[in-house]
Amino acid sequence: MALMGTPVLRVNTIHISSAILAAQSTFFLKLFSNGMKESDQRHATVTIADSEEKAFIELLRFMYSGKLTPTTEPTLLVDILMAADKFEVVSCMKLCGQRLIDQPMTPESAVRCLDIPRSISMASAVKEVAKTFLAERYKEFLSTKWACLQYPNSEQRHKILSSRLLPLVPRTLSMTDAVLIDHPSCIINFTIKREKCLGLFPSGVLRSQPFHCAGRGFCLLADCKMIEQVPFFAILVKMLEEDRGAASGAIDYIIGFKTRPSLKFSTKHCRATTSNIRRGVGCMIPWSKFIADDSHFIDGKVHLRVQVKITPEP
Repeated sequence: MALMGTPVLRVNTIHISSAILAAQSTFFLKLFSNGMKESDQRHATVTIADSEEKAFIELLRFMYSGKLTPTTEPTLLVDILMAADKFEVVSCMKLCGQRLIDQPMTPESAVRCLDIPRSISMASAVKEVAKTFLAERYKEFLSTKWACLQYPNSEQRHKILSSRLLPLVPRTLSMTDAVLIDHPSCIINFTIKREKCLGLFPSGVLRSQPFHCAGRGFCLLADCKMIEQVPFFAILVKMLEEDRGAASGAIDYIIGFKTRPSLKFSTKHCRATTSNIRRGVGCMIPWSKFIADDSHFIDGKVHLRVQVKITPEP
């Protein structure tokens, strides 16, 4: 069997069982039983784009084994689903659709799921899951003043916010190569890449750029702390030194982590203190538990939410 790019750049020859492929795929059944006989061909030639090659190879593996790799990423699942539709492998289409429904999505895979043809089995269910994922991910973004400022006309605003272009709007401000911060307010979302978290061991520190609430400056610190020779992953919120001389008041801190399977933020630490405190406020998780528990990492990142509420003294 020949595997060709579009335009033709190279030809790969793959030795396969025509009986196995014909049993799994209506496309190959027609090709082997009619197309090759009529043209007197001895080798089947399938033309695909370079971008389809990985998904096509995975599809061939599925037709031989009846299984997909458990760790297949969502975007590749979409590619395999499209390949299965193209080559009429119904069993693979159903499995890919169920995987996309059951596994956490990414922004890229969710947007691509919106383009799945209605003719594909489970397309409607997959699209609903994608829409729910995007709505949850962007609900805080939609609650900010951005939309009102950019689109004062309510009818136009609704049209823009309900369109599929929303996921393409930049929603993060780059702070460092390691830490990203969402819209600056008194409820702030941070993301830290997994490899940056791993790089903290045994004594690394990550520091975000400043963010402000009620005129006061803060920063987020992520580091590895050793307590009696036991490492901990620590998240701290610290007031900037230049703001310590400001009028005093009460400060409430809430720190949350987004976890699987709910993909919602759950509170890990609450602390009520005063603006005079000089040390950081935060929480610690044993390093071994933090690294081993995959529920902390979504899309290869730790997702944090920090809420700061300031009550000035009368």
